[in-house]
Amino acid sequence: MTNLSEQIDFALRRRFLWIRCRFDADALVAIAEAKWKALGSGLDWDRIEPDFRRLASAAEALNREIAASPLLGSQYEIGHTYLLDSVVFLRDFLGRQARRRQVYLWSKKGEALAPVTQVWELSLKPLLEQYLAGLEAAASAPELDRLAKVLLKPGKAV
Repeated sequence: MTNLSEQIDFALRRRFLWIRCRFDADALVAIAEAKWKALGSGLDWDRIEPDFRRLASAAEALNREIAASPLLGSQYEIGHTYLLDSVVFLRDFLGRQARRRQVYLWSKKGEALAPVTQVWELSLKPLLEQYLAGLEAAASAPELDRLAKVLLKPGKAV
């Protein structure tokens, strides 16, 4: 038996064309750059671009795990637009200390800082929770934890 949101989803899918738009790391970085420059934070994009490239790599790893997941699959991969709020979160995180900071999205130990954890908590996790809503908590909770680690702790940069 399907729940109401699934019924609505199926009804919408029958009425519209669907074009699959896969995650695009270069698009994420390019759009993030444009948004960053439009915010006028005073911090050069060149200083933070490596962290956004690392975010793109972490998102690619997350999508590989989602595609391989027996509970999800490739149809549930995350698009690059879900990660763009990290630009505003970064600006807010840096505040007035932007020029003095040397880490932006990732700690020196390779763990996600506030802008990335906010994207996880406010955007990605709720989306994945919705995707897993039909499953029992005993199955969905460990899967969410596993996927969170893929995004939030990708290890040290090389």
